[in-house]
Amino acid sequence: MAQIYIKQQTSTAQTVSGLSTLASGTYVAGPTMTHVTNGPLDVLIFPVVATTNAPTTGNRQVVVFAQGSHDGTPTFTSGPTSGTSTADEANLHYVGTIPMVTSSTDQSKVLSLAAAFGGTLPYASRLIFKNDCGVALTSASVRVAEVFGTSV
Repeated sequence: MAQIYIKQQTSTAQTVSGLSTLASGTYVAGPTMTHVTNGPLDVLIFPVVATTNAPTTGNRQVVVFAQGSHDGTPTFTSGPTSGTSTADEANLHYVGTIPMVTSSTDQSKVLSLAAAFGGTLPYASRLIFKNDCGVALTSASVRVAEVFGTSV
């Protein structure tokens, strides 16, 4: 009987324009990730964010959301992707939160994209970041890694 093992691919950088200087209370969207091509079981997300400004207001966190697409076209589920309007934020899929408890220190987490979509990835998705730490970010990077099941 074959055994199934989880195999994580090497992570790759994802360019999210404007994330490294994102103002407080503002959203920014990452590029489209098409999942149907390789068929991963999950995509692990490795965001690293920091600010040299001392967070004094807000919730002192960066929130990661996702939007899904059923066919890979520019039609994604609704919700904010830029600016400061929180209209329809509840329509975004919650991925995770990165606490920003200290300034001048990189803060990071490993997050599961499939978990945000109830365990199954859509045809395509994109990440949405919201700076909710009270001050502007001063550096940020995002890496993603597809996860596959392999039979041995």
